Amino acid sequence: HATLDLREDEVAALAPADRGPTGKPGAPAAANVLPGLSVIPGEEDEGVSVVAVAPNSEAADKQLRTGSVILLVSGEPVSSPEEVTEQVEAARSAGREAVLLLVREGTQERFVALRLESEQG
Repeated sequence: HATLDLREDEVAALAPADRGPTGKPGAPAAANVLPGLSVIPGEEDEGVSVVAVAPNSEAADKQLRTGSVILLVSGEPVSSPEEVTEQVEAARSAGREAVLLLVREGTQERFVALRLESEQG
């Protein structure tokens, strides 16, 4: 698992594990894959759906929002939170400071770069 900037209670507040991101029992549990960003598998095995964006996070600053679909991470297609985590860890291992995401919002797609390590203050 990746080391993230959110505390466990913050992750739980974003998506309670016992109920999943939709609040319904049995719904897929959200995974916090980058600081301030939680996702679940996308529909039809295409991308991962954003289910929570922490306020004041870089993801929020870059205008990622609930319902956005992340299609690629570092140029590789992703369809599960685990695949996103694998790409993030691969980028970290390669010494990269950020990952590039291809994000779909409605009918539009755009690239978004997110830093791997948030600044500690």
